[in-house]
Order: sequence, then structure tokens, then C-alpha cells
Amino acid sequence: MQSELTIEATKKLELQLKELLIVVKRRFPCLSMWLKVKLPRAAVIIVAAFVSHNIVINAADEIPERDDAVYGARRNPSTC
Repeated sequence: MQSELTIEATKKLELQLKELLIVVKRRFPCLSMWLKVKLPRAAVIIVAAFVSHNIVINAADEIPERDDAVYGARRNPSTC
């Protein structure tokens, strides 16, 4: 019984995390692509994106729709 509850909770958490990543990647398209920076700088960019996301959530801004023009190959993936 406990095992079933743990599995269900894990699945629910995984789904919530996937949804969060989708939202953050919409807001910051550079996270959807390969960051061409060194690992410490990449970590700073990712943390800054999530902090900015939380600020936007607190300001009650709406979630942007996916813009294919932003995700095109011509965009520099190392910049946000």
C-alpha cells in the first residue's frame, strides 16, 4: 500500500516538474537549446532564469505561447 502511494506521488511530482520546465523554456528560449558556455556560467544562467521566472509569477504575468520564430536555428543559443 505504501509503495503504491510513493509511486503515485513520484509520478505526480515528475509531471509537475515537466510542466514547470516547459513553462520556463517558453519564457527563456535559450534554455531549450544547448548553452555554449562553460559549466559554471551555465549554472548561473539556469538559476537566473528560475529566479526571474519566480519574480514574474509573483507579478502575475501570463505564460507566453511558443513562438517558432524565437526557436529558429538563426537565434544565438548562448544568449537569453
